[in-house]
Amino acid sequence: MKANKNAFTGTGKVFSFTLTQLLKSKGNIISLVVTIILCLLSAPIASLIMGGEVKEEQLGINNIYYLNETEYDIEFQALSEPGSLFEGAKVQEADFNVDNYTDNINGNDALVHVALSSEDNSYHIGVYHLMEDAYSFDILASEVSRLCEEARFRALGATEEQLKILMTAFEINTEEVAEYMEEESVGFDGAFAVQYGYSIIVLILTMFSITYIIRSIIEEKASKLVETLMVSIKPLGMIVGKILAVMAYVFGLIVSIALSLLISYKVTGVFLDTSPISNALADFGLNSELLNIGPITIIVAMISLVLGYLTFSILGGLAGTSCSSMEEVESANMNVVLVVMLGYMASTFMVGFNNEVVSIIGSLLPIISIFAAPVHYVLGNISFGILALSWLLQAGVIILLAWFCGRVYHHLLMYRGNKLKLKAMVSLARTKQVKEV
Repeated sequence: MKANKNAFTGTGKVFSFTLTQLLKSKGNIISLVVTIILCLLSAPIASLIMGGEVKEEQLGINNIYYLNETEYDIEFQALSEPGSLFEGAKVQEADFNVDNYTDNINGNDALVHVALSSEDNSYHIGVYHLMEDAYSFDILASEVSRLCEEARFRALGATEEQLKILMTAFEINTEEVAEYMEEESVGFDGAFAVQYGYSIIVLILTMFSITYIIRSIIEEKASKLVETLMVSIKPLGMIVGKILAVMAYVFGLIVSIALSLLISYKVTGVFLDTSPISNALADFGLNSELLNIGPITIIVAMISLVLGYLTFSILGGLAGTSCSSMEEVESANMNVVLVVMLGYMASTFMVGFNNEVVSIIGSLLPIISIFAAPVHYVLGNISFGILALSWLLQAGVIILLAWFCGRVYHHLLMYRGNKLKLKAMVSLARTKQVKEV
């Protein structure tokens, strides 16, 4: 596998030219704009379909009047602080009493009355309003109750740190001993959802790239343009430049989609209840704690995506150069797609076993490991050592494919004739002479 230091001559030129063409393409621009618009609309549409309601209608209280008939200093102004549920509401002490509140408030106003009950010597919180829907006012009563608790603890001398501890909510969970002993952190639905989601990203990345690379190479061969380009650009430099350019474009597309979805979710959360979306994901077993989402997870996903992309892109380049006319594009593309789908289907099928041995095997087998290894690592089915070994095996496959590509690519670019089969390409790698099969 002796490498020629000049084998990649012209890679930069091909990269710049190809990426520029991708970015200038009207079809790509329109597709990108439409995709981003759909992503930005996804969260509000999903929230409304799933039953999310407009927050302004739920918590739209304009004025909050209060009467404090206790010895405690209750911080009612905290109700309208930035980031609070009633942000923007005007909070002020009432200059009227409870008996005539109906003459002093409007439909979107509320009167909060806190007093010591003379009957049972307990504190009473009353929220008075004129609207039939009491949802917003129930929440207001809950918030006032919290402020009253804080005021009582503060009156007893509690510090801010102690208040944080005292007012922190806690969760109660009960489960059977058998469930606890199983120690199964991820169910089938959650594991399948993670595998399916990651596989979709790999498919988007590879399918688009493979199709473009194959079509581009065949177009250049059919137009004889490749013969002109090879005067100043080496064959490997040409395909590597194309692969890297398409990778940069598609990775940028995926990042744009991810950012659009994130922006959609965050912005929607300002004016709509997005809990139906998060609850739906939780029902599938998907949450940040389960997936251990963080810098390490992102790095693992990126390394795995790059390795998978390089593997399938080199296969696409070889498939494209084995053809001589545009009529053979679909056939060449289908051959690579079948390999991609083999890895996808096998990795999805293995999720159902929930077995450590199966997870290890799937993470180490070439092609399948592209889809399976990072998912099984995130789900905790394999160790980092197995993941690293999987990466090494994938890198070995890429080096072998690159070596094979270096042996045959120059001759395949000049080849004109029927589509070459794998046996003929192997023969070419050995003898440097094309033998059609």
